[in-house]
Amino acid sequence: MQQFVTASLDEGQVARWRHFSASLPSAHYRQDPAWVATERGGPAWSERRPYFFSVERNGNLCLTSVGVRRQLPIPGRVIWEFSRGPVFGDPDVLDEWLSWLEPTLGRAAVRLAVWPYWKLDEGGDEIETILECRGFVRRRVQYGWSTLLVDLNPDEDEILESFRRQTRQNTYKSLKLGLSASPEDNPRGWSTLHELQVAMRARVAVEAHRIQTLARICRYWFNGGRGGTVLIERSGDTVTAAALVVVYRTTAHLVALPSRRVEGLPTSYLAVWEAMRWAKAQGCMTFDMGGYSLMDRAGSPLSGVKQFKRGFAPQSQPIRFVALHERINDPIVHSIAVRARRLEATLKSTARRRTRRRFGDSPNSHGRGAESQPLP
Repeated sequence: MQQFVTASLDEGQVARWRHFSASLPSAHYRQDPAWVATERGGPAWSERRPYFFSVERNGNLCLTSVGVRRQLPIPGRVIWEFSRGPVFGDPDVLDEWLSWLEPTLGRAAVRLAVWPYWKLDEGGDEIETILECRGFVRRRVQYGWSTLLVDLNPDEDEILESFRRQTRQNTYKSLKLGLSASPEDNPRGWSTLHELQVAMRARVAVEAHRIQTLARICRYWFNGGRGGTVLIERSGDTVTAAALVVVYRTTAHLVALPSRRVEGLPTSYLAVWEAMRWAKAQGCMTFDMGGYSLMDRAGSPLSGVKQFKRGFAPQSQPIRFVALHERINDPIVHSIAVRARRLEATLKSTARRRTRRRFGDSPNSHGRGAESQPLP
């Protein structure tokens, strides 16, 4: 087998990658070449730079992967992330690729995170065994490895009736109270989503997309078509929630759902329902609720999120996937980098709070977001 890595793909290579992934159930939108443009960028001390990895056997692709190289605030040291990747059909190919990857990345790689998109009951157990035998550690507590799926094939009335009673009533109540939710794939929508995510991140460790990232997602993935949408929920002029939905194949993924607490209003319910209606209209057959924690218990920070999501799929069994696995090659450098990033986040949060106080804006927000966390 031959191993390759490159910083770019031409149109023919992109088509070849997509043809390969189309034959596999384990492909994910984060491993599609078009998603690379949304990953690139950031300040020099934490720049994200994507690369394309592939393996060929007799001239045929047998593994592809988008790997993101993240600069640490320490010269010459980086971390590598293979989010929802690599994509492959044969676990033995993964094992051989890892044996090539580790020495290729070298000592500069302080941390290596791999996260193949495989269901546990469809060969995922073997994948986890391969990773653990190579020194990777499973991170089930920190990152989502399970999700709930809603079937969009029935008509809208049947889907709505399948919700828990309280979820259904809150959706009807939202309409009765005049809430509305509609797509806003424009700078105003991105800014609104970003602001709600930042407010949520102050309380729960979830990702807040930069406005520039949201703009790139809209440009390179949504592309003015069926690739996804940003929906904004409002009560009159008051923003109550926002939803980021990404479509891949026939599944719509709820990537983020930040919301604001407004007295007397059941926020977020209508945003999810309208996201499902939008996805169904685009021809999607499944709605992925964006993660479902199997670890959080009552009273934990995300327990409310868990119950909220369960309300839309009360009869569905959680789908379990291979968990994120990581290997830290230099614990001391990694610890320093994590602390530096936490300090940076604290300073930014303090600056935002001071700005709000200065302008008299102190939103009382809470989040019901998709269960994703930024890698440290």
